[in-house]
Amino acid sequence: MLRVFALSSFLVLLSACGTDESQSPTKNQENANQAVQQEQPAQPKQGTENEGIAKQEQAEPQVQAISEEPVLEAVEAEQTMPVVETDQKSPTIGEMHWPGANSYCTFFKEGHKFDFDNKETWKFVFVTILDDSKDTAYMQINNKREKIKLVNATKSETNEKRVYEVAADKNIQIEVEMNSGKSGVEHTNYTGVIRLLKPMGGDAIKFYGDCGV
Repeated sequence: MLRVFALSSFLVLLSACGTDESQSPTKNQENANQAVQQEQPAQPKQGTENEGIAKQEQAEPQVQAISEEPVLEAVEAEQTMPVVETDQKSPTIGEMHWPGANSYCTFFKEGHKFDFDNKETWKFVFVTILDDSKDTAYMQINNKREKIKLVNATKSETNEKRVYEVAADKNIQIEVEMNSGKSGVEHTNYTGVIRLLKPMGGDAIKFYGDCGV
């Protein structure tokens, strides 16, 4: 009876051991896999990583290189632009040598010494002639004696301004500013300035003289 019970117990124990041994490889493998997964760092998903990079690139400001080509082209165009030379010059006022002029108004350049008996001193910057129209005068412009015509005049008690234009070239206008001084029975002394109005930036000259007979 004891042997039968012992044998039965042995068989039961043997059966239990066989069951554990048949299941142990699978459990051991699962445990090993879990250990490996815990040791390995989590790998990010490829799709999520790419989306993050794309969003970062969109967020970063795009720096565009400034092209120097337009600046270089402008500099080259300026360097190659032809220089236009012009012969146009501002007119100049000079002295007329006019001995024996039958003048009514005779104005001399400031500082000039006139001697009636010395014909070399008969040099004027502005002259009106008795026999001519009162609107006509003469000046030396660009080394040439020019007839000038009165186009406008304003007058006050001691000051008079006359505007003339060259008869042969109406693009040249002259202003004669006359300040009256001592007066006699038939004459009045003047000082003033003759200046070119057109073209702008022309010559100007101070004068003294008189008008009368």
